[in-house]
Amino acid sequence: VASISRSLKALARELGVTVIALAQLSRRVEETRDHRPKLSHLRESGAIEQDADVVLLLYRPEAHGIPTINVNGVEVPSEGVAELIVAKQRNGPTGSVYMTFDKKCISFEPYEMEYASQAPPPPPGEFIDDTQTLPPADFDSGIDEFGGV
Repeated sequence: VASISRSLKALARELGVTVIALAQLSRRVEETRDHRPKLSHLRESGAIEQDADVVLLLYRPEAHGIPTINVNGVEVPSEGVAELIVAKQRNGPTGSVYMTFDKKCISFEPYEMEYASQAPPPPPGEFIDDTQTLPPADFDSGIDEFGGV
């Protein structure tokens, strides 16, 4: 794993491209109370943690039989809720972003609170667990329809 991780990092630098690689979690994540993954739960995490610029972890409490999740200080049913954990970001903030997960289509959408009496979700791009925010996404800037610049 370490050799592959270093090779992917070198390839990304040489070609000036983004490389997205998937990694498996170790079984140690199952030993935690809520099964929420952390950076240290990545298999061969030392090499991956060192080489990666960004590490994203996906957590669905519903999949582990956890009935509720705390979103922005409010306990909500975990059904259909996914947490994208930004565990490492070399040049930016870390934290969590909550999404709605549609099992039938295996798709994710921005999370929106369903109950007016509950606290609203943070503005798009803002982390819930941290006080830092991401800059707004500008997907059209400098990219043509085929992905080139």
